[in-house]
Amino acid sequence: MTETKLPAAQRHELILRAVQSDGFVTVPDMAKTLAVSEMTLRRDLDSLAENNQLTRTHGGAISTERLGSLDVDLVEPPVGQRAGRYREAKMAIAKHASRMLLPGQTIALDVGTTTFELADLVRDISLRVFTNSLKIASHLKESEASTYVPGGQVNGTEPSIVGVRAIKHLNDFYFDFVFLGVSGVTAEGFYDYSLDDTEIKKALIACSQTSVVLLDSSKFDRMSVALVARMEKIDVLVTDKRPPEKLNQALEAAGIRVEIAPAVNE
Repeated sequence: MTETKLPAAQRHELILRAVQSDGFVTVPDMAKTLAVSEMTLRRDLDSLAENNQLTRTHGGAISTERLGSLDVDLVEPPVGQRAGRYREAKMAIAKHASRMLLPGQTIALDVGTTTFELADLVRDISLRVFTNSLKIASHLKESEASTYVPGGQVNGTEPSIVGVRAIKHLNDFYFDFVFLGVSGVTAEGFYDYSLDDTEIKKALIACSQTSVVLLDSSKFDRMSVALVARMEKIDVLVTDKRPPEKLNQALEAAGIRVEIAPAVNE
């Protein structure tokens, strides 16, 4: 690519402004903004990190100030470990979300442990289900749901289908609902560990009438390396407890409907 002629000092200033504004930057997005190669952007981030002006993460950088004020997850736990955490809350959230669905609808199921719980509950409903999760697709192969996956690159330990080809494929469809899994939520928006999966999540949101985040309360006020969506992009949050006051105010201001799932034995 033809790189910008901006001097390093000016690039660094723009990077720090973006980090201050958003709390973090990713290598691909910031390289595109500055019209430089990803290699150049990584060198810029390394230089700023050496001067303690930000904190480097896998795939980008985060505000050092933000790192001290919020819980930040930089590394995704193994899927087996995540599946066992807060299992009852995830089951309750999935059960509540399943009540939104009617036979004949077309839905998208994102990769994730809570969305997998939802997939298990829709096996007997006549739906068209699009998913980038190979685990979910396999689970639904002998069910009432007609299941579809996009073409693309298989990635991750869960695993999921990602990449430009998958995004182009999904852009050809329209979904009544997308059910999303994320790693955390703050007053700024919803986050995930994987940059690749995040691009798929964004495509699914853009193609859906109603975007629903399934998130247990352990993820309140937690952020990660990739911003999935600002608050205003999401319609419904299904969770197991009322969010803390500041976060709840941000959700209300964005017009997000917060639904609290009752315990599974209620």
